[in-house]
Amino acid sequence: MSQSTFPYRLHQVLATESKTGQPDSSSVISWTPSGNSFRIHDQNAFETEILPKYFPKQSKYGSFRRQLQYYGFTTLGLNHFGHPLFIRDQEEQLIHIKHKKGQATQAKKSTTKQKQKKERQIDATPSCSKIANHLRGAQSRSSQHLRNMKHSQQEQASKQLMLTRRQLDLDLLLALQQRRGYIPCAKQQTLLSQPRSTDYSTAQMRVDPASAFIQLARMQLGL
Repeated sequence: MSQSTFPYRLHQVLATESKTGQPDSSSVISWTPSGNSFRIHDQNAFETEILPKYFPKQSKYGSFRRQLQYYGFTTLGLNHFGHPLFIRDQEEQLIHIKHKKGQATQAKKSTTKQKQKKERQIDATPSCSKIANHLRGAQSRSSQHLRNMKHSQQEQASKQLMLTRRQLDLDLLLALQQRRGYIPCAKQQTLLSQPRSTDYSTAQMRVDPASAFIQLARMQLGL
């Protein structure tokens, strides 16, 4: 603790101004016999002689008493004060005497930090919600894209199959056209060997369309 602090200066006052430690009128201020507290025997002399000398900022007795209260001293009687850590010949204990106002300020700062941290957490909540919504939207779009790809692949496979069948049909048609004398079945051969007739149905059956060749070829090949 700095020597300029109030408890340290008060301890020095008692060490200097107290003669025997006994409560007699020869001392303005002194330790009690136990050394655990002190008394001010002459309030007027203390205010006019001691305070200006050791406590220039506390020129009034009321200001001195407020400082005692700020540092946790208790009033034990008329002008009789004490503190558990303010003991005669134990100056090393003074470092643990804290200013209550400073403690209150520190507590206030701690409370303010906790409040600010809580506010930041609250402010971060909407951002987290927005991120979650964005991720869900991205997931939904990705799933839809995969479904579209699957549907497109199915369509492509169907088109490929259709093209393959069409190619087979064209291959059969080409082969049959190159072999005009080939008669796919006996029924078709009988019809083609009959004399030309003016009957519409017979003439129509004698026509050699591509679809008829394809169907007859498939029947002949067992397709």
